[in-house]
Amino acid sequence: MRKLVQLFSKERFYWYDFKVRGKRYRGPTKETNKKRAGRIAGLRFSQAIEGTGVLDRKAPGLQELSTRFLASNGQCGPVEVEPR
Repeated sequence: MRKLVQLFSKERFYWYDFKVRGKRYRGPTKETNKKRAGRIAGLRFSQAIEGTGVLDRKAPGLQELSTRFLASNGQCGPVEVEPR
């Protein structure tokens, strides 16, 4: 029987590796203890299944970042820039 989440040791830390809906997730647990690393890997797996957490979030685009920045500095919207 195949495990859902694979743990392996790389250098000093344990890493997780699994697939959910055809997308591969792989990363460090930042733990040296195998039991704690397994818990973190399980948490990442459940976040991937639910579609929550940092694994499935996309980075915001420049438009969204500029809107947030301008809103936090008292300006109300994006600034139009003329091409050179």
